[in-house]
Amino acid sequence: MTGPEPETLTSSGDRSFFSASRRNWLVTWGTRGALFLGALCLAWGLWRILDADSKLLDSPLPCYLAASATALVFVAASLSSGLALLRRLMPGRLRWEERLSIGFAVGVMAFHAGVFTLGLVGALNRVGALLLAALLLLFGAKNALRTLRLLRQATRGRAKAVRLHPVVLGIGALLVAYLVGHALTTDSIGYDASWYHLPVAEAYAASGSIRPFREGWTLGTQPQMASQLYAWAMVVTPQPAVNFTSAAFVELSFIAAAILGIVPLTRVLLGGRGRVHWAWA
Repeated sequence: MTGPEPETLTSSGDRSFFSASRRNWLVTWGTRGALFLGALCLAWGLWRILDADSKLLDSPLPCYLAASATALVFVAASLSSGLALLRRLMPGRLRWEERLSIGFAVGVMAFHAGVFTLGLVGALNRVGALLLAALLLLFGAKNALRTLRLLRQATRGRAKAVRLHPVVLGIGALLVAYLVGHALTTDSIGYDASWYHLPVAEAYAASGSIRPFREGWTLGTQPQMASQLYAWAMVVTPQPAVNFTSAAFVELSFIAAAILGIVPLTRVLLGGRGRVHWAWA
């Protein structure tokens, strides 16, 4: 006769070290620990960057709230006018995420045309900039409210059916925090922006108009969209350093729209194919 087999760590039963309940516990707390460490590393990195820019960031918190509000006004005006124009240009049926992505792009073009017009007539100041945003908001307000109601109905059922894993939510929150925090620093200013986008925008904002440069600067002969939209943000928040933050937040909205629009626009280009989430790869 043979005796009972010795118990091992991998044997089944409640005494197993790697039981299903213990594995779930390890995965849950391991994930939380990893996210906590990631948050600490992110906070430390941002503190190092912000500490290096301490002189730039001496402005009070209300100024940065004003910069955030400026970017939100830009996004709202672009979406409102873009959705209204898209309804006339493409009356066909589109998914709500496709309509939002294309509508924002169309609205930015309309916003750019308005800023350029203000610059040509010499009305690129705070009053003219805010009036332009208000007109674009009112132009598409009715259609925007209708789209938001449909969006809320469409996402309500989907939110109940699709629940994101805490890891996905945590990583997404960390990345958003990094992007927003990085936009508050001078490290977010790229080579092209420091060379001509921001200097040209400062000249437009200071003069309140879009005119050729008398010294014959070549880049001044072709006003680019980025410079004109930065100039709009600068005249809305003219405080030193905060005007750069407003311009950075406006550019941050472009980045967010580009990331969120990858899948919807890919679906449109492929003729409405259902699952194209691989496009984010």
